[in-house]
Amino acid sequence: MKELTAQQKKSLQTRQRIFNEFCKLVEQNGTNVTVQDICKGANVSVGSFYHYFESKEAVCGEIYNSIDQRISEMKFSTHPRLRIEEVMHALLKTSMDMGNDLMRIAGVYEFSAHTPVIDKESASWTLISEALLLGESQGIFSLKAEPGYYADMMIYLFRAILQFWVVHDGAIDAEQILSKYVEEILEIVDR
Repeated sequence: MKELTAQQKKSLQTRQRIFNEFCKLVEQNGTNVTVQDICKGANVSVGSFYHYFESKEAVCGEIYNSIDQRISEMKFSTHPRLRIEEVMHALLKTSMDMGNDLMRIAGVYEFSAHTPVIDKESASWTLISEALLLGESQGIFSLKAEPGYYADMMIYLFRAILQFWVVHDGAIDAEQILSKYVEEILEIVDR
């Protein structure tokens, strides 16, 4: 991989500073955050902000990138079934750790921007698909469709449970609900 120039590194740092300030302000103030607040805290001009992001809501796109980066850095079991369960729970926990307000804003942005729910290049989708394929090759799973089909199903499940958790202000046991449905999906593919 080609090394970044000093200017590219500075741009990435500025973008990250904006994102970090946005997250901090949402945690402190809920959804009452303005672009001016973000710029002041991140020590950037409003023009610079709009160079990196279309709107404060667009900063939310970075939330999912941040979650995916964290998932890609985690270590998971080598056993296919356990790996899937661990990835799904890590995905939910990492998202919930971002906070209810941040995930609410991210959901609204995602809906209004018509962004796809499934990113077939994300770490979580890839880890789940690879675990399904490995499980099939080891005789653990019997897949009637491509691994990506089941990975899509699990990501949709995660996103639905996360949004249900957000709508209920964190007052549901999302982990338990996720466990139940992941188990049911895995029973479908078990030999």
